[in-house]
Amino acid sequence: MGCGPSVFDDYLKNLPQPILTDPTGFAAAFCPVAIDADCLMDIRSLAAAHHTTPFAVLLLCFQLTLYRFNGIPDQVTGIAHAARDDMDTENTIGFFMNTLVIRNRIQADRSFSDLLTRLAHTLTQVIEYRHIPFHRISQHYREQRQSAPCFNILFLMQTMDLPALSIPGIQCDRLTIQPPDTNMDLTLELYDQQTQLTGWMKYRSSAFSSQDMTMLSRQFKQMIRHVSKQTETTLEDVLDSSRFRLSPMQHSMLMETLRAPQGAGCYVEQVVFDIHQEIDLQRFSEAWNRILDCHTSLCLGFTWKGLKEPRQFFVPTPLATIEYNDWSRFSAFKKKEYLDMFLMADRRLGFSLDKPPLFRIALIKTGIRHYTCIWSFHHCIADGRSMVFILRDLFALYQNPGLPLKNRNPSKPISTG
Repeated sequence: MGCGPSVFDDYLKNLPQPILTDPTGFAAAFCPVAIDADCLMDIRSLAAAHHTTPFAVLLLCFQLTLYRFNGIPDQVTGIAHAARDDMDTENTIGFFMNTLVIRNRIQADRSFSDLLTRLAHTLTQVIEYRHIPFHRISQHYREQRQSAPCFNILFLMQTMDLPALSIPGIQCDRLTIQPPDTNMDLTLELYDQQTQLTGWMKYRSSAFSSQDMTMLSRQFKQMIRHVSKQTETTLEDVLDSSRFRLSPMQHSMLMETLRAPQGAGCYVEQVVFDIHQEIDLQRFSEAWNRILDCHTSLCLGFTWKGLKEPRQFFVPTPLATIEYNDWSRFSAFKKKEYLDMFLMADRRLGFSLDKPPLFRIALIKTGIRHYTCIWSFHHCIADGRSMVFILRDLFALYQNPGLPLKNRNPSKPISTG
């Protein structure tokens, strides 16, 4: 095999094309990630048992999490190789790093142990060609009439932490500067601090939402626990254990929503009610958070990509986000006009059924001791009777925050038929 970029022709052939929502949007946002000491110990033990590195275990968990998130089995991730391979470069000041492309065609019916062994083999093979500058590989890739970049997701792991700066008589603290822009859709950067891993997910805010990243961060940590504790379990087993059948009516609503242009307005329920008293926004938010803790059906999402039939799943309970507007200075005519426009725009916005939560809450001040609340949700997660229970509990919790609630949800969604 040659030593030029052409050795990667088959390896990089027919790469999955990234879906860019806004190719000009480079604004970055961050989501913190922390792996505790017990979890880190499990990672190191698993790596030792498979004669590989914690880096390989974490990369596998990251790629499996992305597969679970976006349903794409062909995961392509950029990594940074230090290229300090001998004693001469280990302590030399300079820049030796090179970017490598790690492609993992994930088979969900293979055990985690098999997937880790195969990924470790891929890493070994790719690292053999670490001397080929990445810009030459990227240029060769473009010359093969591939217009998209090789990857738009990056995984970085720093194993050498910066030393503490000690100056007699001066207290020094290190500040982490997070740049406002990024040329990657998503970057996971972790720092090995011996007893724990800390870091963040840096993402393009035009490609992901903060809710996406919160869910992705939680699923990443869940995946680490699955991989390190149940090595002979398959990804398929993990996904099946957290996915449930739809009822016939849910299935019909899902299909109709997917067939509609962007799902616009399909089965979007809007509950609008007036409140004739002063509202404490913090207390109102806390009441909604209690509702979400108790009524888990509001945390449902749906998945269908690559499956024989759609499934529904729970996500960790999100925090309630309430959109607040003050229209009290407007005339009655303008308030009605604005409310009609708001409801129409809200319906057209619809919901991405694979990206829960599938509800929105808005609170509008329309006068002194007068508010209008708009609770929008997709009909797949709640029916008419559920609305009654939820609103009754909401009003009771706002009046009495310490009120115990009856959990009306089963441990998993109920499907009939």
